[in-house]
Amino acid sequence: MDKELKDMGQRIRDCRRECGITQEELAERIGTSVQFVSSVERGLVYPSVKNLVRICKELAASSDYILMGRTGEKVPGYVYKIEDLPREQKHTMETYIHQMLSIMTKKKTK
Repeated sequence: MDKELKDMGQRIRDCRRECGITQEELAERIGTSVQFVSSVERGLVYPSVKNLVRICKELAASSDYILMGRTGEKVPGYVYKIEDLPREQKHTMETYIHQMLSIMTKKKTK
């Protein structure tokens, strides 16, 4: 068995468990079968680029982390949700975030 493939599958499994979702839930969310998710997690098959992107989004993990195991690359799940919003709502969320960061930064300096 290919070590890189097995390691990638383990990282996907670990992320899925951290998110508190089952293989069935992940399969449903990315539009594949439970058997496919299981095979990927066991290091038997590589996901397509399309499925890898879907897996990364659902697990809030970067492709760098999933593919290469680079730490510090995990992206908070809300980032993907904001990116998927319509343009106007995305702008509103970004404005709120900037305002909150400004308020929090001011509190720290006092």
